[in-house]
Amino acid sequence: MATPDPLPLPDFVSWPIFPFVGDLQVREVQPRRAEDHPRDGEPGGSPCRACAAPDAEYLWVDDRWRVTPPLRPSAGSVACT
Repeated sequence: MATPDPLPLPDFVSWPIFPFVGDLQVREVQPRRAEDHPRDGEPGGSPCRACAAPDAEYLWVDDRWRVTPPLRPSAGSVACT
């Protein structure tokens, strides 16, 4: 069986700000899995932490949504004084 031609690299690898040097190759595409790993909250997966948490841990809750604060401030956050 003949080896297929390698996939071409994207144009951005030639940009002056591209941080890597040397020979780059596109990795061979792997075959699809028969099934995905079960997601959290699905049968066979881990319990869903968001669903198990009480409403008091959320900023706002309704029948479809639960809003949480960020785990830590983002770089754009400003403290009010």
